[in-house]
Amino acid sequence: MLNINSRLIEEMKDKEYRDGYVAAHIALCLPNQIRSLRISRKKTQGELAELAGMAQPRISEMEKPGERKLNLETLQRIASAFDVGLEVRFVPFSQLIDDTEGFDPDAYSVKSFDEEVAEAERATRIADSVERFNMERVVGDNVTTISVSPLWKEYNQIVITTMPLLTPTPPAEEVSFETTSEDVAYA
Repeated sequence: MLNINSRLIEEMKDKEYRDGYVAAHIALCLPNQIRSLRISRKKTQGELAELAGMAQPRISEMEKPGERKLNLETLQRIASAFDVGLEVRFVPFSQLIDDTEGFDPDAYSVKSFDEEVAEAERATRIADSVERFNMERVVGDNVTTISVSPLWKEYNQIVITTMPLLTPTPPAEEVSFETTSEDVAYA
């Protein structure tokens, strides 16, 4: 839904302004993301050019906003060089405005396919280790249960529930926390 409080609403009422806004968004965001991805992967422009089957000056031009128009075939070659997916789609202006106003440089960070596979394998090893971990402990008049959430693999949560002994009421206190690979020893 369009944020009526956005500072851009008044300008966006003008069709010519909207068209220019879309063009500027593309002209600024794509070159910046290409440069950001290249730097995060510790590649030179020459190395990226070689991976994409292009000349280094072309990469230099692509990384400068407004310097070169990018077509889909070029973007596909760049995506392949970075080993990432490419999504080109139409969106409502509300989403474009939200993306611009809530700009986060980390949004330019994209994991390669190999990085995603390694992360998924690590998460599965952790989940398999944690799934074998369920504990119930009586302390005083309370019983504390530590168990894996049914949605563990999706949300990385372990649930700790404390409730009075022999009471059929719902838990008096429930705490959830996220875990990392450092929290769990591999089995």
